[in-house]
Amino acid sequence: MTIDIGNILINQFVTLPWVDKYAGVVKIMSFSDKNKDGKQVIKKFPAVCTLTPQDCSEGRYLDLCPDSKKKSVMFLEDNGLRFVRQEGRHYSFKASFNHVLWLNIPLLKVNECSYSSLATIGMLKKLPVTPFQSSIYQRIKINYTGQVSSSINPFAKYTFDESISQYLIFPYDYVVSTFEVDFMVSKDCIQIPDILSDSCITK
Repeated sequence: MTIDIGNILINQFVTLPWVDKYAGVVKIMSFSDKNKDGKQVIKKFPAVCTLTPQDCSEGRYLDLCPDSKKKSVMFLEDNGLRFVRQEGRHYSFKASFNHVLWLNIPLLKVNECSYSSLATIGMLKKLPVTPFQSSIYQRIKINYTGQVSSSINPFAKYTFDESISQYLIFPYDYVVSTFEVDFMVSKDCIQIPDILSDSCITK
């Protein structure tokens, strides 16, 4: 469910003018590669669930890596899903996310030393005021809960060919916002497909 809810959350922001590379919920994926000295190394990177080994060999794992050619990079990290309560045929949940946003100020043509505050306000303005429904998910309410300290490098858990520390200081900017999403699912909206054929059933 967190992937679905994450997609609903990130889609609130994709029409903002500074958005370039983005994804919903990512996970840390690893693969073996050779460094410039020909030694085998393990690389860790943020990736969507549909990324394949072939994509990695073609360099697609760098899609969410900050560099000077991207205006911005935006993705979500899953902070867990909590079951809240059951009301009759309805189940209530709360999902939590880190929203990682990196910004390339020169490409955004902004004459400021930081753009993260304006970007955050832009995101907040995009959030629906009243609960809404999307597919089987009902009473969706997105809540902005704050920001992670800027002293924490949001990319430290990942490894890339080139150190990205140069992209974490001016003229670049970043901010990690935290969101919680309350939503409900009805039993009547859930259909579990039968993936077993008759030949698999023993009597």
